[in-house]
Amino acid sequence: MISIIESEPDFQTRSKFKGNQSSFWRKLARELNALGPPSRDPTAWKKAWIDYKFGARKRLAQREKQIASGAVPRPLTSLERKLSHLLDIDIMKITTLEENQSYVDNGKRSKADYFEKVLDVNRSLVAATNMSLNLQNELITELRGMKQSNEQIIASCAEVNANLKSMTATLQELVAVLKSK
Repeated sequence: MISIIESEPDFQTRSKFKGNQSSFWRKLARELNALGPPSRDPTAWKKAWIDYKFGARKRLAQREKQIASGAVPRPLTSLERKLSHLLDIDIMKITTLEENQSYVDNGKRSKADYFEKVLDVNRSLVAATNMSLNLQNELITELRGMKQSNEQIIASCAEVNANLKSMTATLQELVAVLKSK
């Protein structure tokens, strides 16, 4: 799609022109549909182009933010360069930074900073894991204590049950004696 749009001599003026562009989109749809699937009508191709432009602008803006923050983004592909040219997005800053050796040196410092940040996060995760393990050990100790208490309660209940059975047997004998008199 980009190659076809790029070959259109007055695309830049056409993209800024607010009038009827239906003949351009019909021609584009015919050429793209001739290439094979997907096959779309001119309106669908226009929407696909608008969506693609939006995504590309967003990616290029994110790239600018990465550069501004000192991060080292991946280099622009030739397709991204063509698209930025078509969309009239100034990538001079990006191109200059990519080709500048001091940017590479700065990128190394950014990688070191990034490494330190990752290391700090990992240290925090290790500390949190250790805290979690300590809490789990305390919980296990408490559960073992509760288990022993429960075992003692069960033993006491069994003893009370045995005493109740004994009392019941004695009472039954007493009732039998009383009935016989």
